[in-house]
Amino acid sequence: MNWDQWVDHIQKTDFLRPLVGNERASVSLEGKTICITFINTITEKQRKILLSGNDEELRLVCNGESHLSKLIKQGKLSFTGTYREQLKLESLLYLARSQRTGTKEMV
Repeated sequence: MNWDQWVDHIQKTDFLRPLVGNERASVSLEGKTICITFINTITEKQRKILLSGNDEELRLVCNGESHLSKLIKQGKLSFTGTYREQLKLESLLYLARSQRTGTKEMV
């Protein structure tokens, strides 16, 4: 996945912008863990979300082919963050996927 394009997409898409609010996202990969950091553009406060699992499950959720909450419940993915952050990330991944056309897989 091109995470820079994903971040740019969620920042610029009208219907996704309310989910992000006044936060800026950055994404880094650490082995089989995706680290998403949301930085408040006003206060500079940072929140980190970690998503871990095997490559196939991460690919499925990042491409919107499976729901994050379902894979967490099944024990196939591990999520570190609040429940609200989990729902927000699931929404962003799914809704951003629904707007991409002709792009390659994200993971």
